[in-house]
Amino acid sequence: MRLRPVLGLATTVGLATTAALFAGCVSPFVDVWKSPDWSGPPFHSVLVVGQAPTEVGRRAYEDAMCARLAQIGVRAEPSYRLIHGELLDRDSVARVVKSGGQDGIITARLVGVNQQERYVSTPVAGGWTGWRTWGGFYQTTSVRIDQVARFETQAWSVAGEGNMVWAGSSEKVNPRDVLRVANSLADSTIAALQKAGVLPSG
Repeated sequence: MRLRPVLGLATTVGLATTAALFAGCVSPFVDVWKSPDWSGPPFHSVLVVGQAPTEVGRRAYEDAMCARLAQIGVRAEPSYRLIHGELLDRDSVARVVKSGGQDGIITARLVGVNQQERYVSTPVAGGWTGWRTWGGFYQTTSVRIDQVARFETQAWSVAGEGNMVWAGSSEKVNPRDVLRVANSLADSTIAALQKAGVLPSG
């Protein structure tokens, strides 16, 4: 199976980005791509693989995805139950898929974390009335630095040599809570894959 493009799972993300893995609210998917050569059928049995700087992040994502896949009648297995974290590579995943009978793989990985400046203006309270109270004349401005984590999610068919059938990117701003975003990312992923026909509509 040609899984190398998806499952290059080594990470150089430092401790500063560990909390950024799955936290905050997930934006709608952007840069979405679907293979023009794939026409189904939808996946009914999948392996869920999360690339994370920590085992907590990996398990939170995989558990959240499997729970939501079960709700729409898709059999799902989290990779952490079958492959230990230090052994998570393309060959290990290929062996699991070969013996597990899955027809698809859903993966998510952290692409990077960037800083973005945001200017915040705060009106200054005063005793003026009428136009003189307009905040444009009386306000303070500060710069806030947002941490923006960007993720890439992919869906692969394991038929034949294995082909990517769908991919999309999403962002999280100022992440804090691992479980909260794991659940949010799972929800948005299921909805997007159902819309694309990669998963059954329920």
